[in-house]
Amino acid sequence: MLLYFTVDWSPDVHRLADSRTLLRVADTNQPFPSEKIAALKALKTQGMYERSYPHGAGIEDLDLALVASVVAGIEPGMSPEAYLLARRLVEPRHDRLVPDLAGLLLFGRDPLRWHPRCYTQEVGTASAVEAIRRRTRAVKAAPSAPSAL
Repeated sequence: MLLYFTVDWSPDVHRLADSRTLLRVADTNQPFPSEKIAALKALKTQGMYERSYPHGAGIEDLDLALVASVVAGIEPGMSPEAYLLARRLVEPRHDRLVPDLAGLLLFGRDPLRWHPRCYTQEVGTASAVEAIRRRTRAVKAAPSAPSAL
């Protein structure tokens, strides 16, 4: 008889009998300072955050064609999966890749499935916004030059 036992990733901190605290990260147990447990609990009460792993999400929920188009401009020759791993947007678990919330929001086929209240917002300083407006007006106002064909 062969018994196969695995321990999946856990978002909880575990205190051992010898009073050490550990946090499961990928396939390792990392020491976790006990004085940071309160901060971790407070973070969890705020709800989902970008490093959380929504239940049931898999690599099939990502648009790998979109990832490939981004990768082509940044890291030519790199596979979409390798890019996602390098940016920590997916994590290997039990011989499959599992995306975190950030990966699902950036490259998900249906981001609203994972976070129904997500949205994007353009942020910039007033001077940066004004500079963009000036450039846009200048481009619109510039006469079109004849083509040199």
